[in-house]
Amino acid sequence: MRCWWFVACFLFPGLACAPAAPPPSTPGQVMPATPESASVPVPFAGGHAPAGAAMLARVKFDALPNLPFGMGSASQFPWTPYMEGCGLDGRTEIHTLEGGVARSGAFAMALQGTPGAEAVRCVLDAMLGAEGGSPGAAGMPALQVAALPEGAVLVSREGVGAPAVTGGSRSGGGASVDLGAWLAEVDPKAPFAFAAQLAPRDRAPALRFVTGADAVEVRLRFPDASGAAAVRAFFEESFARAAAQGGAGLKEALHLEGAELTLKVAPSVSTAAALREHLVEAFRMPTGSMIPSLIPGDQVLVAKGALAGKAARGDIVVHADVRNPRQRFMKRVLAVGGDRLQIDGYSIRLNGAPVAATLVDGDVTWGGYGGEETQKGAVWRETLDGHAYDTLRTASESDVKVDLTVPPDSVFVVGDNRDNSHDSRHFGALPMSAVVGRVVLVHVSVLDGEIRWERLGILPDAALHAGPGGQR
Repeated sequence: MRCWWFVACFLFPGLACAPAAPPPSTPGQVMPATPESASVPVPFAGGHAPAGAAMLARVKFDALPNLPFGMGSASQFPWTPYMEGCGLDGRTEIHTLEGGVARSGAFAMALQGTPGAEAVRCVLDAMLGAEGGSPGAAGMPALQVAALPEGAVLVSREGVGAPAVTGGSRSGGGASVDLGAWLAEVDPKAPFAFAAQLAPRDRAPALRFVTGADAVEVRLRFPDASGAAAVRAFFEESFARAAAQGGAGLKEALHLEGAELTLKVAPSVSTAAALREHLVEAFRMPTGSMIPSLIPGDQVLVAKGALAGKAARGDIVVHADVRNPRQRFMKRVLAVGGDRLQIDGYSIRLNGAPVAATLVDGDVTWGGYGGEETQKGAVWRETLDGHAYDTLRTASESDVKVDLTVPPDSVFVVGDNRDNSHDSRHFGALPMSAVVGRVVLVHVSVLDGEIRWERLGILPDAALHAGPGGQR
């Protein structure tokens, strides 16, 4: 049974959760390349993933058209016309894509098969321009193309400096587990395998998601066994409640061994819905209120329930509108229950101490996304409880004034685009019950039908503000 529609339903917001029909067979049809028909595949675990990768994935090329990315027809992947123009037949010359993204923005993807470096370079030039970088991706290094043994091709990009992060194990850019070695344990014939470190590492597990011929496996590796046991208890209770209401009965599919929790189930509409409800769900950023950390078109993975933990200062969260609970917004938590918060313009004091802010760039232009007006201003980097993130100020001064103590079990949220966000400075603190989940990473970014490659795998604290539309 094909699992691609299940992956799409689970990972991409706004999709109808129904199986996509397999493409019809036609006389003389060219069969896709497979690992068995290739000579010697070169795995990313062999050294091709970027150092300190925060997200890795392996996907079979022949099924890519069945993974809709919200760009129109699911029958044609966006780069197909470019490949045809460069004489590259992905069906016969590429069998697998393996790649990863690091916290620094470093990117590497191995095209397994026999595509040829010149043909791949031609495709990249056609897609991204002759310089090998996306339009407007100021400050991002160009993509490099290199031949690998047996005809495979490596596409890579160096990273840029991520902001320093303080606070124990949040420092540095690597993962708490070796994601490459973890994915190397997966059957190479699996159609889709994905692994990511859900930040922050000191209180979040690594996630591995694998589809097989007739099963889907979700595995969580926690920093310690107690965290895994607590999440298992939460899932058991949630799944039991869902089963009592006619939903998927997933309690028996849970397996706990040490600090690793595994859920292995058959793909179904109810299973996908249950995972999105209790584990991880994808949301799309529709507006510019979180520029520069998140931009319109970013699709983010959001940890939910016990997996997310209690919202903490500095986290980016998805929350429900208290007036319209079906409407969702993304904002950053500035203060939690019991905190004394004072805001005077751009100056912020938390429990009597100033929140540090440093000027990064005094002249930037953002915007132009999907018809939005461009915004000129300055980027300031704030540090709060181990988080370092960039904010945008588009005015010379602000007249916002706040002086309050956040009520118990509540959060005070703000947009990183400080002069263009409707948040707790206007409607007050939110009850913790309104928090849907915590943003862990950008897994894809698409606007007006174009993939923004430099956004893949960006973590909320990466703050690479020189992204698409951000000009120095």
